[in-house]
Amino acid sequence: MSALIPRILSESEKALIQQGILPVIATGTDGSFRPIGSCWIFATAGRDAFAFSATHVFEEVVRSEGRHDRATASMPNIFRSQKPRAVSLASTRLKAIYRHSIDQAFLVDISRVYRDGLTDVAVCHLTFPPEAPSDCVFERKLAIHAGPVPQNTEVAAVGYAGMEQTRVHVDQKGGWAWAKHYHQLTFEHGRCISYYHERGPRGPLVPCFEINVLTQHGMSGGPILFKAYGDEIVGCGVISRGTAFGGDERTMAAALWPAYSFSIEDLRDEDDQILTLVDLARLGWIDDKSNGPAHFRLIKAPDENGGGLVQWI
Repeated sequence: MSALIPRILSESEKALIQQGILPVIATGTDGSFRPIGSCWIFATAGRDAFAFSATHVFEEVVRSEGRHDRATASMPNIFRSQKPRAVSLASTRLKAIYRHSIDQAFLVDISRVYRDGLTDVAVCHLTFPPEAPSDCVFERKLAIHAGPVPQNTEVAAVGYAGMEQTRVHVDQKGGWAWAKHYHQLTFEHGRCISYYHERGPRGPLVPCFEINVLTQHGMSGGPILFKAYGDEIVGCGVISRGTAFGGDERTMAAALWPAYSFSIEDLRDEDDQILTLVDLARLGWIDDKSNGPAHFRLIKAPDENGGGLVQWI
């Protein structure tokens, strides 16, 4: 596996990777600073970019503000809202840390998060804040393999571990706060154990796959990488949740292609129609090596809030 995805990186290599794979944090109006996961860029447009992450890391932020749907854990899924309502956070701001160079980083805004209520894939709209230098643009993105991942494929789960060490200091009297943020870009190498075309064996109700590595806190939302297209390393899934099953430590990964139906309200065509991710792929904004648009079938059209129902054929 080391011949496919390096285990040891130089500082310059780390800086380049951290322009595509970013730590995600939540900041509060009360001075709080909380690491929540990872994300990775798959489409860029100057000072804007779109990144994949894991839905559950953002839902925890929504719950912390007491703005989640009032439903008991035992409620059958058929009675739950398929598409979560749009949420406007009152006291929390979502950010990602972008490495502009080896010795310079910026907080970028996550202005909107798209999710469909079923898959653990979320799509984040990243933007540079107005105060960022004018030469700051999103320079790098990862190509993707949106389709099924073959069994026994060698993969690496990548995200930011060690963020639980982050320390926050708030001076209530002086009215200021600062945080010392720890994060370590971590690669966990393994194989795809099983791919589930419809639903997973433990929890996920949508296409997903299982890898035989344990991922650490903070890595949720990061990419599953593999090398199947010459020398290029691509993202084939999103780190979802770690599981312990039969004595083995494993990680469930969310498949990418269900997110193809997501409507991106921030993007519209010349007729003012909202674009979906499949539109972006067909326009060449997304480099999908598996040619997702050719396999993607829309069963139910997207609504005004997000995804419809899709199928890979």
